[in-house]
Amino acid sequence: MSDDFETCCHVWDVDWEAPEDESFPCATFSINIQARFISASVDDDDDEEEEEDHEPCFTEPESVVFEKTEEVRVDLLMNENDNVSTVRDMLVSMDVPVHDFMVDKILACAHRMAMAQRYRTRKVLRMRVEIEAVVDELPDHDDDEEEEDESEESETAALMVEKLRKVVVDRPNSCCTICLEDFLVGSEATSMPCSHVFHHHCILPWLCKKKLCPLCRS
Repeated sequence: MSDDFETCCHVWDVDWEAPEDESFPCATFSINIQARFISASVDDDDDEEEEEDHEPCFTEPESVVFEKTEEVRVDLLMNENDNVSTVRDMLVSMDVPVHDFMVDKILACAHRMAMAQRYRTRKVLRMRVEIEAVVDELPDHDDDEEEEDESEESETAALMVEKLRKVVVDRPNSCCTICLEDFLVGSEATSMPCSHVFHHHCILPWLCKKKLCPLCRS
């Protein structure tokens, strides 16, 4: 394979806001990761043709691209005890062969963003990560597995919804931490198994996406 291809990682912040960002209960990194896997193997037929012609034959190596977005609380990436393992787990979940320089770049960008004045009031801090990894064998992300995962996620969300219960708000000056609007005393709200309370129309869409309590993540 040509020496032009080597494992590399580029990371930068994305200065963009969305209306739904305010629904996040705490400051969160939204990390969009695109991983391109490049096959390190060389086709023997190409080698033979090159030897016969006595001229170099440049061919684009076989590659596949996968992309996903991870949402991680800002405090987790700022925590020196957990941040390295958190980033490694994100990359491993995409079959990326993890190198220390990849983790260092992602954490350095996260730290810069967390300290930057323009991001101080943001609920969601967006980051883009592009990785090119030279591998001996291309990973195979089976569509059937993805459909299975989606089915399992739907079942998990359905189970969470079944555990919700209606409660009557009896405390003044309390609010739904998803929409940040105050509850009306005497009105109905929805309680999670962990006892945190939200508007019914707020918690249902949240559970369909996150499947965790917005406050305690249980």
